[in-house]
Amino acid sequence: MDIGDGRKAVSLQLDMADFGSLDQSVENLTKTLADQWSTDSFDFLINNAGMGATVPFLEERRLFDEFLTYILKGCFF
Repeated sequence: MDIGDGRKAVSLQLDMADFGSLDQSVENLTKTLADQWSTDSFDFLINNAGMGATVPFLEERRLFDEFLTYILKGCFF
């Protein structure tokens, strides 16, 4: 995506609940860096992870665990 002044940005998807997909996501990032900018490093990375629920999550242990996975574990893995 062209964001003006000759600068480009891309978005890449990663399922933070599926830690097994991390290796594939790193490969996608590496390929995108090479294809878009002919490099293997970047200056800025903006992480944005989230999810939604239509039930009160504090009453649903499973959903609460999923929220913790996205919000807390996602920062470290």
